[in-house]
Amino acid sequence: MLFTHRRTLFDALADLLYRTVEVFCRAVAAIMDFATSQYKSVFSSSEAADIKELMRSYGGVDPEQ
Repeated sequence: MLFTHRRTLFDALADLLYRTVEVFCRAVAAIMDFATSQYKSVFSSSEAADIKELMRSYGGVDPEQ
């Protein structure tokens, strides 16, 4: 019985962490989209590419997204 409660707790925690990662990835994607559509003239192409690559590496966003 104690094992069942622990398993339920771990499942809930895993689900929460998974959803948090999804929200973080969506936020990073939204920031990148906003930055590229609103502030194209602020950064050069190479600077924008560097920033985008850095955001992808920290956010775990798939390059295809």
